Amino acid sequence: MGGGSRSRVSRNATRRPYVKPGGGSHFLVTVELLDCNGRVNFTLRLELDGIVSVVVTAGRTARIDPVSRMNLTPTIRAPDAVIEQVCQLRPG
Repeated sequence: MGGGSRSRVSRNATRRPYVKPGGGSHFLVTVELLDCNGRVNFTLRLELDGIVSVVVTAGRTARIDPVSRMNLTPTIRAPDAVIEQVCQLRPG
């Protein structure tokens, strides 16, 4: 998030399981991080296994463990501000 843009958590976070076609829940919570113009920069999804998927607007996805703050997808770097939001989604 360069250029001085700031992210915030949108007010319309989804707090119910997404049911994939054919059945089965895929994630528990979805949060969108917006830039200062209201555009979605990142989508955070708390998965059933406790890992958070961070989807960048370009379509790339990083998986981050919110307990250890470890990026499980080292080829995709998540900004520190996004990691802080990921840690807020830590289950239980």
